[in-house]
Amino acid sequence: MTEPNNHRIKPPRQHLFSLHTEQCIYCGQSAADDAVENTPCPPCKACDDKGWFVSDTGNDQESHYEIQRCDACEQYDSDIAAIEAVEKAARSQPELLELVEEVAEIKHEGEPGEDGERHEPTSEDAITTLNQLILKARELLGTAEKCAECGEFVPYVIGCPDGAEICQDCFDAGQH
Repeated sequence: MTEPNNHRIKPPRQHLFSLHTEQCIYCGQSAADDAVENTPCPPCKACDDKGWFVSDTGNDQESHYEIQRCDACEQYDSDIAAIEAVEKAARSQPELLELVEEVAEIKHEGEPGEDGERHEPTSEDAITTLNQLILKARELLGTAEKCAECGEFVPYVIGCPDGAEICQDCFDAGQH
């Protein structure tokens, strides 16, 4: 299969058995098992069958992360093809990309703020920001929870002894 950029995406590997070891040269499965004939090799464990992974190519002083093709499954011909596959996947999910950009823009404790001073958020502000991001992420993934009392979608719910699940605000207000 060829992508528009002429980088080849390889189809799943079929078993190729060695005459000497009687094992698949790709995945190591035994040729003695008749159930493996005409089946693809199992998913690549090195990259979770994505064909790429994120590698830290930095040193002790500074991390540097790169997207690289998986050399174990060789699903992509080059690192460039793997990067383009990641970009294509990211562009197909604009809401998720927006969330990632929002997370990337969060100032960490100790980073310089707009005024040049160290950013020192209060615990309450940091927790509120994280809860909002958790809620957005869970809504995108379809795993957001709904409060049984007020009906709002919330980052998490609190389980009550009677089985009801309510949000922190309803819990604090004693509404259940």
